[in-house]
Amino acid sequence: MQAQQTPLVWTINGNVPADSLQYSTAWDVTDTYIKFTETYTDASACIVKQSVHVYDKIGVNVESAIQTF
Repeated sequence: MQAQQTPLVWTINGNVPADSLQYSTAWDVTDTYIKFTETYTDASACIVKQSVHVYDKIGVNVESAIQTF
C-alpha cells in the first residue's frame, strides 16, 4: 500500500505543499495576442510563483526583421 503523497509546487521558497498556496489564473485576449497567467500566492498574499504564456496572433513580419539586420 502506498503512502499518500502531498503534491509540491516549486516556489521562491523552495518546494511548498500545493494546498498551502492560493492558485489563480488570468486571461488577456486582444487582437494581437492571447496571454495566460498562472499565479501562486502564499498566506501573506506574496506571489511565490508566476508563469505567463503568450500566443502571438500576428507573428513576425519577415521583411521588417530582415531590414534590421
